[in-house]
Amino acid sequence: MLKVAQYREIHSEGVEGLFEKMIHLVSIIQDLDPLDVQHWKPNRLIEAYTEAQKKAALTERYSETISISGVDLHLIDSSKFTLMQFINLEEYVSESFDLNLHKIAATLYLTQTKGGIFEDTIEPYRNVNVDYRANLIDEMPVNQIYGACKKYLKFRETFFDSYELFKDPFEGVDVNNLTDEERIEYEKEMKEREKQSSNQWLTMLNILSDGDVTKFDSILDSNLFLTFNQLSYKKSNKT
Repeated sequence: MLKVAQYREIHSEGVEGLFEKMIHLVSIIQDLDPLDVQHWKPNRLIEAYTEAQKKAALTERYSETISISGVDLHLIDSSKFTLMQFINLEEYVSESFDLNLHKIAATLYLTQTKGGIFEDTIEPYRNVNVDYRANLIDEMPVNQIYGACKKYLKFRETFFDSYELFKDPFEGVDVNNLTDEERIEYEKEMKEREKQSSNQWLTMLNILSDGDVTKFDSILDSNLFLTFNQLSYKKSNKT
């Protein structure tokens, strides 16, 4: 069964050309040295590649609960996300969804204590060693967590669509149809965005905390929707 680590290796960069991709996939699925596989006869390689494709195929089904090192982790509902969780997820997705699949899963699956007649208690995300947990998840069957990670991609799309502050007034602008003056303003705006993209989360924290760095931790641990509702409120009142 395909492991998370194998999935990530399959999607690693630097493999070009159909022949190289065939060798790459077969060597990973069969745990062989690619230097040996490249000497196979074409018919053998094609047959092995066809089988490897079947083994590498995934559905978007997923497990609500996974177990690593004897500990059960539960897929956390998006309504329970903290701002810190969301920021980390966005960084992993922006870098590479496929290569960071193990880290995304380590962020989505947390321990959870049943609350009986009370609300369930979720482990504080701040306490999670994502890198360590991701390394353990690497050895799991990828089909247990792949669908949950894909589900996050659908969530983030809906989430961004639901807030006016994410609306881009320049979306769909055809630069060729702009006047010289308009193009200058457009290019100025694009440069400013590029400059701010690296510290967008810090900017957001400063707005929410009114510049008080001592409040950063509590804001990062706050509910995602609560923080963005507050951000929207502050921005709307500012304008």
